[in-house]
Amino acid sequence: MRKNLFKLIMTILIISGSHFVTYAQVSLYDFIQSNGTYTELTGATNLATATATTGTGSLDDLNYTLAAGTIPFSFVYDGVSYTSCIVSTNGYITFGATAPTNTSSIS
Repeated sequence: MRKNLFKLIMTILIISGSHFVTYAQVSLYDFIQSNGTYTELTGATNLATATATTGTGSLDDLNYTLAAGTIPFSFVYDGVSYTSCIVSTNGYITFGATAPTNTSSIS
């Protein structure tokens, strides 16, 4: 009896849960695919160059702040316009003034 009641409750939850619609945080972006020709960057900004495989020269757990106006265009994300960012050697870019901790990393 308890097993059948549990199965019934789980079935109801699964069926009712399938009717919920979820949206990503930013729902107004569109994707348009296009073809183009690859052009290598010239005059690009190099934030740092590793000089060692370990220690200070390895660029491990560092953040580099690109000042306002460094991005030569306004990058709009979630309705907010940015012209600067913070680039981490742990594999992410953040926008705004608050830098992530140096120990944050992508797993």
